[in-house]
Amino acid sequence: LTGSHILSMKVLLLFSTVLYLVAADLFFSLFCTERWQVVLITLLSAFAARLRARDPDVITGWNVIDFDLRILSARCKALGVPFDVGRAAGEVVVRARPGGRHAAEIPGRAVLDGLRLVRASGRRLDDFTLDGVAHAVLGEGKTVALRGEAKLAELERLRREEPERF
Repeated sequence: LTGSHILSMKVLLLFSTVLYLVAADLFFSLFCTERWQVVLITLLSAFAARLRARDPDVITGWNVIDFDLRILSARCKALGVPFDVGRAAGEVVVRARPGGRHAAEIPGRAVLDGLRLVRASGRRLDDFTLDGVAHAVLGEGKTVALRGEAKLAELERLRREEPERF
Protein backbone atom coordinates (compact mmCIF):
# COMPACT_ATOMS: atom_id res chain seq x y z
CA LEU A 1 0.00 0.00 0.00
CA THR A 2 1.40 3.36 -0.94
CA GLY A 3 0.31 6.97 -0.58
CA SER A 4 -3.08 7.54 -2.15
CA HIS A 5 -3.35 3.92 -3.38
CA ILE A 6 -4.86 2.52 -0.24
CA LEU A 7 -7.78 0.50 -1.55
CA SER A 8 -11.08 0.06 0.29
CA MET A 9 -9.68 1.64 3.41
CA LYS A 10 -10.22 5.19 4.52
CA VAL A 11 -7.70 6.54 6.96
CA LEU A 12 -8.17 9.61 9.10
CA LEU A 13 -5.45 11.39 10.98
CA LEU A 14 -6.58 13.22 14.09
CA PHE A 15 -3.56 15.33 14.90
CA SER A 16 -4.68 18.71 13.56
CA THR A 17 -8.13 18.40 15.15
CA VAL A 18 -6.67 17.54 18.54
CA LEU A 19 -4.18 20.39 18.23
CA TYR A 20 -7.06 22.84 17.78
CA LEU A 21 -8.95 21.28 20.67
CA VAL A 22 -5.93 21.38 22.97
CA ALA A 23 -5.44 25.06 22.12
CA ALA A 24 -9.13 25.76 22.73
CA ASP A 25 -8.99 23.77 25.96
CA LEU A 26 -6.00 25.80 27.11
CA PHE A 27 -7.88 29.03 26.51
CA PHE A 28 -10.91 27.59 28.31
CA SER A 29 -8.82 26.64 31.33
CA LEU A 30 -7.20 30.07 31.40
CA PHE A 31 -10.37 32.10 31.03
CA CYS A 32 -12.89 29.54 32.30
CA THR A 33 -15.89 31.30 30.84
CA GLU A 34 -19.17 29.91 29.69
CA ARG A 35 -18.38 31.29 26.24
CA TRP A 36 -15.28 29.09 25.91
CA GLN A 37 -17.26 26.10 27.08
CA VAL A 38 -19.73 26.72 24.23
CA VAL A 39 -16.79 27.00 21.79
CA LEU A 40 -15.36 23.67 22.96
CA ILE A 41 -18.73 21.94 22.81
CA THR A 42 -19.22 23.26 19.28
CA LEU A 43 -15.72 22.12 18.21
CA LEU A 44 -16.16 18.65 19.68
CA SER A 45 -19.64 18.20 18.20
CA ALA A 46 -18.46 19.38 14.78
CA PHE A 47 -15.46 17.05 14.95
CA ALA A 48 -17.67 14.05 15.80
CA ALA A 49 -20.10 14.90 12.98
CA ARG A 50 -17.26 15.29 10.49
CA LEU A 51 -15.68 11.99 11.50
CA ARG A 52 -19.00 10.17 11.12
CA ALA A 53 -19.55 11.83 7.71
CA ARG A 54 -16.07 10.85 6.46
CA ASP A 55 -16.72 7.33 7.73
CA PRO A 56 -13.14 6.00 7.98
CA ASP A 57 -12.46 2.30 8.44
CA VAL A 58 -9.29 3.09 10.35
CA ILE A 59 -8.35 5.90 12.68
CA THR A 60 -4.62 6.26 12.97
CA GLY A 61 -1.95 8.62 14.15
CA TRP A 62 1.24 8.79 16.18
CA ASN A 63 0.41 8.03 19.81
CA VAL A 64 -3.25 8.43 18.81
CA ILE A 65 -4.57 6.30 21.68
CA ASP A 66 -2.58 7.66 24.61
CA PHE A 67 -2.81 11.28 23.45
CA ASP A 68 -5.41 12.20 20.84
CA LEU A 69 -8.26 9.84 21.71
CA ARG A 70 -7.61 10.08 25.45
CA ILE A 71 -7.83 13.89 25.34
CA LEU A 72 -10.87 13.95 23.08
CA SER A 73 -12.68 11.38 25.21
CA ALA A 74 -11.90 13.16 28.48
CA ARG A 75 -12.94 16.54 27.13
CA CYS A 76 -16.19 15.15 25.70
CA LYS A 77 -16.99 13.48 29.01
CA ALA A 78 -16.21 16.64 31.01
CA LEU A 79 -18.47 18.77 28.78
CA GLY A 80 -21.26 16.22 28.36
CA VAL A 81 -20.68 15.87 24.61
CA PRO A 82 -21.31 12.38 23.21
CA PHE A 83 -18.12 11.02 21.66
CA ASP A 84 -20.09 8.80 19.30
CA VAL A 85 -17.88 8.58 16.23
CA GLY A 86 -18.20 4.87 15.49
CA ARG A 87 -20.20 3.11 12.80
CA ALA A 88 -22.25 1.27 15.36
CA ALA A 89 -24.12 2.71 18.31
CA GLY A 90 -22.05 3.63 21.32
CA GLU A 91 -19.41 6.08 22.37
CA VAL A 92 -15.64 5.82 22.20
CA VAL A 93 -14.27 4.05 25.24
CA VAL A 94 -10.74 4.84 26.40
CA ARG A 95 -9.54 2.74 29.32
CA ALA A 96 -6.38 3.09 31.38
CA ARG A 97 -4.18 0.00 31.39
CA PRO A 98 -1.25 -0.92 33.61
CA GLY A 99 1.93 0.94 32.76
CA GLY A 100 0.23 4.22 31.92
CA ARG A 101 -1.01 3.14 28.50
CA HIS A 102 -4.60 3.19 27.36
CA ALA A 103 -6.87 1.05 25.20
CA ALA A 104 -9.39 2.63 22.83
CA GLU A 105 -12.52 1.10 21.36
CA ILE A 106 -14.52 2.81 18.63
CA PRO A 107 -17.59 0.80 17.61
CA GLY A 108 -17.19 -0.42 14.03
CA ARG A 109 -13.77 1.14 13.43
CA ALA A 110 -10.18 0.03 13.88
CA VAL A 111 -7.65 2.16 15.72
CA LEU A 112 -4.02 1.76 14.69
CA ASP A 113 -1.45 3.62 16.73
CA GLY A 114 1.71 4.17 14.69
CA LEU A 115 3.94 4.44 17.74
CA ARG A 116 2.69 1.14 19.14
CA LEU A 117 3.04 -0.59 15.77
CA VAL A 118 6.68 0.48 15.49
CA ARG A 119 7.43 -0.58 19.07
CA ALA A 120 5.75 -3.96 18.49
CA SER A 121 7.69 -4.54 15.26
CA GLY A 122 10.79 -5.59 17.18
CA ARG A 123 12.90 -3.03 15.37
CA ARG A 124 15.45 -1.44 17.69
CA LEU A 125 15.58 2.32 17.44
CA ASP A 126 17.28 4.96 19.53
CA ASP A 127 14.47 7.45 19.03
CA PHE A 128 10.77 6.59 18.95
CA THR A 129 9.57 10.10 18.14
CA LEU A 130 7.74 10.38 14.83
CA ASP A 131 10.66 12.31 13.35
CA GLY A 132 13.21 9.79 14.67
CA VAL A 133 11.32 6.80 13.27
CA ALA A 134 10.78 8.57 9.94
CA HIS A 135 14.55 9.16 9.67
CA ALA A 136 15.32 5.53 10.55
CA VAL A 137 12.72 3.97 8.26
CA LEU A 138 12.42 6.44 5.38
CA GLY A 139 15.72 8.27 5.51
CA GLU A 140 13.99 11.60 5.98
CA GLY A 141 12.02 13.28 8.73
CA LYS A 142 9.28 15.81 9.09
CA THR A 143 9.01 18.63 6.59
CA VAL A 144 9.36 21.12 9.45
CA ALA A 145 11.82 20.30 12.22
CA LEU A 146 11.49 23.65 13.99
CA ARG A 147 9.82 24.00 17.38
CA GLY A 148 7.51 26.47 19.08
CA GLU A 149 6.43 29.68 17.38
CA ALA A 150 8.93 29.20 14.54
CA LYS A 151 7.34 25.84 13.73
CA LEU A 152 3.82 27.29 13.74
CA ALA A 153 4.92 30.17 11.51
CA GLU A 154 6.61 27.82 9.03
CA LEU A 155 3.60 25.48 8.93
CA GLU A 156 1.32 28.44 8.23
CA ARG A 157 3.66 29.65 5.49
CA LEU A 158 3.72 26.19 3.91
CA ARG A 159 -0.07 25.98 4.04
CA ARG A 160 -0.36 29.32 2.24
CA GLU A 161 2.56 29.20 -0.17
CA GLU A 162 3.42 25.53 -0.70
CA PRO A 163 0.28 23.49 -0.04
CA GLU A 164 1.75 20.44 -1.80
CA ARG A 165 4.45 20.25 0.89
CA PHE A 166 1.98 21.01 3.69
